[in-house]
Amino acid sequence: MTLYLPCFCSAQNKFRELEAYFGLPLDGKEIEYYKYSSESVITNSCQSYEDCPTRTTIELLKSLLSAKNYSWDQRNYAYSIPKDKSYEDKELSDRFLPLRKIDFSIGQDKYEIVKFRLETTNDTTNHAMMFKFISSRWQVVSSDVVMSKLVIMFEYLSERALDAIFYNMNLGIPVFDNMVDEVYNGELLYLSKAINMRANKPYTPEEANIIFNSNSSSNKDSLIRVPCEFVFPIQDQKIRVYEDDSFVSAHEDTQIEEKLRMANLSFETAIPDFSYLFSYNDDHYEIVKIKHLESNEDEMLIFKNTKKQKLQIVSEIPSRLEPVMKVLRALSIDQIQNLNALSNSETPKEIQNISSQVKDEDNIINTVKLNTLID
Repeated sequence: MTLYLPCFCSAQNKFRELEAYFGLPLDGKEIEYYKYSSESVITNSCQSYEDCPTRTTIELLKSLLSAKNYSWDQRNYAYSIPKDKSYEDKELSDRFLPLRKIDFSIGQDKYEIVKFRLETTNDTTNHAMMFKFISSRWQVVSSDVVMSKLVIMFEYLSERALDAIFYNMNLGIPVFDNMVDEVYNGELLYLSKAINMRANKPYTPEEANIIFNSNSSSNKDSLIRVPCEFVFPIQDQKIRVYEDDSFVSAHEDTQIEEKLRMANLSFETAIPDFSYLFSYNDDHYEIVKIKHLESNEDEMLIFKNTKKQKLQIVSEIPSRLEPVMKVLRALSIDQIQNLNALSNSETPKEIQNISSQVKDEDNIINTVKLNTLID
């Protein structure tokens, strides 16, 4: 299929920013679903962070439960936590009971979502958190809108309800069972459909208790691999569309001239069309599509910014992200903008047709599928 829309390129250092919804499909096309035995207990038993090396998510949970001060606790997180958090109300009798877990990979990034129960002297509550393996240890990470839905599903659905989804089995509740049937195609689980399940009528109190509150004990740990289709949104992504000075509300890219110089270019020889910014494996990237004024040809410039190095120009992106690069290279900014927008009556019919084939329930674009249509 050939796509073409004219690209108006008169931009220099002013830009407007757009939301981006590009994603990558699940590595291996399966996830692991883990049931912990009822004998799995995590206690408040570490005396320091070094006692809980966080090489596993169980060790990380123990470190979270045992943390006695801010500096220790902060090491458990990949983002900043409030400094006024209290640690004085913790008791040695506090404990975590791990209940369910899924793990999956996106490129070299390994993630786990764990559902666990916190038992204290005064209360018992269920929780779920997302963890990422970073520099040889696990840490708590924040989640975007889509991944937050998955974490919320694990936190609020009962173990029995989660088992019904991942084992593709009935609870004996027709409304819920019908929804589970709809998120499967044979043995393949469409996870984006699962995290967006909505009942078409209210549950009875008894049904709601089973779906949200019922426990399901197990005598031993068990693991199943679930064939799954899921598109993970690329982290921290956004698009900058470069405009001329007539665009009143545009922002200014103070580094664009330096980026051009790094590629031995200038505004006299090339102008930026748009850029795509994102994070991958804890590094920050920016792909700038420019047009050479003399030849009228497009070129993709790739910039990388790491924790250890300042902005540098590089020759390639990680191979896992090549589908995204192909999309940016092949499509105009108008097409990219239309694809990332929610479809409406003004969206070109061709774009609407493509969107219906490559987007999931959260508007995330499967860039691998999109490439097959572009080709």
